[in-house]
Amino acid sequence: MNKIIRNAVVIMFVLATQASFAAKIAVVEPLEAIANSDQGKVEQDKMRAALSTEESKGMAMQQELKSLMERYQKDAAVMSKDGARDLENNIEEKQMDIKFLSQKLQKRVQDSSKEIITKLRPSFQQALKNVMESEKFDIIIQRQVVLDLGSSIDITALVTEQMNKKVESTEK
Repeated sequence: MNKIIRNAVVIMFVLATQASFAAKIAVVEPLEAIANSDQGKVEQDKMRAALSTEESKGMAMQQELKSLMERYQKDAAVMSKDGARDLENNIEEKQMDIKFLSQKLQKRVQDSSKEIITKLRPSFQQALKNVMESEKFDIIIQRQVVLDLGSSIDITALVTEQMNKKVESTEK
């Protein structure tokens, strides 16, 4: 009899321990939620518009470089050494200009992206909190930390939807 009671107590203890560890867990990708939100899309469009002039300039420079290279391939054999050297220098200068512009553009994109994330982070955090409370999650983990997961625990779309609802309610 004592053995049965002892076993029953052990089983109850194990079940109680398992129940206390049964946490409702979800994962979220913050950058994806921000980028897919209505506000995120508006900010990305603003960024693209601000950078469009430099992108156009870069495309024009690429076309100039292409023309110089075609001219070099076509005429180098019949050009004087000085003419060929000048054309080679022009090509190298154009390549360096393109590289510099590309690096500058890339830095501006990174800086603008950081600004967007900083600007929208409070909205993301509030949306995440709202989803956590409404869905009664105990733990929410950033998706990058998780090695493998089922799609049913990814709440990124829910957070984005919540961010959009907040924007809609403030616009009214």
